[in-house]
Amino acid sequence: MWNRLSKLVTKYGAGIIALAAILLAAWEGYENRRHNRLTVAPKLDFGTFYNEKQTPDQVSREFKLVLESSGLGQAVITSFFTYWDGQLKFNSLEHEDERKAWSHIRAALKDLSFDVKHTSQVTQGVYLRAGSRQTILTMESRQQNANVDFSDRFGIAICYCSVYNEACTRETFGNTPDQTLCHHR
Repeated sequence: MWNRLSKLVTKYGAGIIALAAILLAAWEGYENRRHNRLTVAPKLDFGTFYNEKQTPDQVSREFKLVLESSGLGQAVITSFFTYWDGQLKFNSLEHEDERKAWSHIRAALKDLSFDVKHTSQVTQGVYLRAGSRQTILTMESRQQNANVDFSDRFGIAICYCSVYNEACTRETFGNTPDQTLCHHR
């Protein structure tokens, strides 16, 4: 009986070991690719900065809204939306001219005595590398007691994915309705 068993092991053992090695290598390759994709997952965050400038004849308050890529990989912008008072003012999926994204916001802020100094042209397909920062909005008010916290009125939603078109999500600032839908590539 032992003789017969040793002949079977000798005959088929090498094939079984080879098959097990191939299966293990395939599984290891799958897990390695999954790990590599997770290590390049992007993460975007909004940051706000306030600054008060005082000169002998006036006081100005400055507000900056910054988008920071704090993940390990590049973020690819797939769409973005701007809101005022909870109403959608710009949808990049429906408009091709991103300059229009800020026209309603500029007008509304001007009515509140704010001068918009800079707006970013966040466009679809833009790659934000890990660790980079992009100023989205800079505005200034020359009123003495200006309230620069207008996040209850203004909102922005940015949808993005990894370079592999995975790990797709959105980041929001301010008053953005939950129904913002991101349509990824």
